[in-house]
Amino acid sequence: MATVFIGVAVICAVLTAVILVSVEDFVQGADVYKDSLVQASIGLVETASTWGYQVDKESVLENIRSLPIFSMVKQITGKVAALLGNVFLILIFVLFLLAGEQADKKDHPVLEEVLQKVSGYLVVKFLLSAATGFGVALVLFSFGVELAALLGLLTFLLNFIPNVGSLIATLLPIPLVLLEYGIGERLIGVVVLSMLIQGVIGNVVEPRIIGESMDLHPVTLLIFLMFWGLVWGVAGMFLAVPITAIMKIAMSRFAPTRPAAELMAGRI
Repeated sequence: MATVFIGVAVICAVLTAVILVSVEDFVQGADVYKDSLVQASIGLVETASTWGYQVDKESVLENIRSLPIFSMVKQITGKVAALLGNVFLILIFVLFLLAGEQADKKDHPVLEEVLQKVSGYLVVKFLLSAATGFGVALVLFSFGVELAALLGLLTFLLNFIPNVGSLIATLLPIPLVLLEYGIGERLIGVVVLSMLIQGVIGNVVEPRIIGESMDLHPVTLLIFLMFWGLVWGVAGMFLAVPITAIMKIAMSRFAPTRPAAELMAGRI
């Protein structure tokens, strides 16, 4: 228990350091990003004018120059810091639960199945998400994109959200690359390689390793992803698959609820 606590505390400290360094780099280049955004907006306004759309150029530029970039960065940093704080708090609760666990408890088939499937899923998902995040960060580093470490970390976290998370993680670097380098080879390279990494790991490697071990239909996952997201926000999205799998396992053990479990598996 002490080893687990120290290990997670070290990981949280490292992630916090990565976030602080990334945000510091972003703040230092905020003026450059704002200038790039102004130049891109001028090009869009001129293009719209050639197509017959009249846009107030000065009003657009004034709105862009007044964007509260630093407050946005502060809000994002606060959200990520709150997430890490929740992870640390959850760790404390888990340690107390483990400390209070009875050594002489009797085995239960439902509990054994839950522990086997959920723990196996979490271990594999953690390793594959870490590989995806590392691969995306490496691609961004190779193209010289700022916040590469932070975007790799966000890719790792978002991959725990089924279906939707990988799509959001693929789209995240696009605005930053556009601000830094505009439309060109770097943008195409980042998008193509990020999609390739997500596609290979998410659609080829992960199904072969995890397979149908959770026995949940994709539509079921989407429905419960929305439900748990409404109940617990981002944390509910991260926990949607384990919680839904536990519900399905429990309902499959009782005759009145077995049809609902079969429906969740897509067999009805």
